[in-house]
Amino acid sequence: MTLPLTVAFVLFAVKASYLQLSKFMDELPVIPVTAFTLVIILSVGLAYYIGGKRLLYSNLSDALKNDAL
Repeated sequence: MTLPLTVAFVLFAVKASYLQLSKFMDELPVIPVTAFTLVIILSVGLAYYIGGKRLLYSNLSDALKNDAL
């Protein structure tokens, strides 16, 4: 959902600033954006993995009764 909105906004911003799309693409920071995206995806995946392992090794009824975080 966000990717089409981002592309639409970038195209609008490039046109509104009278830049050429090729000049914008030349300066686009592909490696930092990709690295940041991968770090976020890996962090979320690690959180799900750790939470799943903790859930598998615990008693579900006790976990649901316990209000402590």
